Amino acid sequence: MAPTNALDSAPLNNIQQAGSLRAFAAIVGDINGNGNCDIFDAIQLALVFGKKSTDIGYNKDADLNSNGVINIFDAILLANNFGKHVP
Repeated sequence: MAPTNALDSAPLNNIQQAGSLRAFAAIVGDINGNGNCDIFDAIQLALVFGKKSTDIGYNKDADLNSNGVINIFDAILLANNFGKHVP
């Protein structure tokens, strides 16, 4: 059977050519991407709370549910993971 796209052809070789495989876990609420969901992320969310994707200053990383507005639902997602970190 012929491969249907480039990724189907020898995926293991693609990984081996890369040298090593690294996996990154993400925590919902880790707005600044440092591997921790903490007060610094909460501050980032608070600074843009109420902003919509069309507003100046909107931070897509703080829109945790990706619905185009930074609101209480994003704050709840952050709160649910507050204090968690990537080991």
